[in-house]
Amino acid sequence: MSTAGDTTAVTNLIMKYAELVDAGDFAGVGALFADGVFVGSGTTIRGREGVEKIGRVRCPAIR
Repeated sequence: MSTAGDTTAVTNLIMKYAELVDAGDFAGVGALFADGVFVGSGTTIRGREGVEKIGRVRCPAIR
């Protein structure tokens, strides 16, 4: 069960992520998901450095 606060937190996270990616701030994206683990496309990415690196690799035209 989610609360209005949970919904707001997730909405804010998505908005911040989009802002950081649009700005090419992959260090910021890494900081945003520093405690995260991403699993997809056969890859597991952990922590700040991994998230920052995958952003730079997958979105090289955004700087």
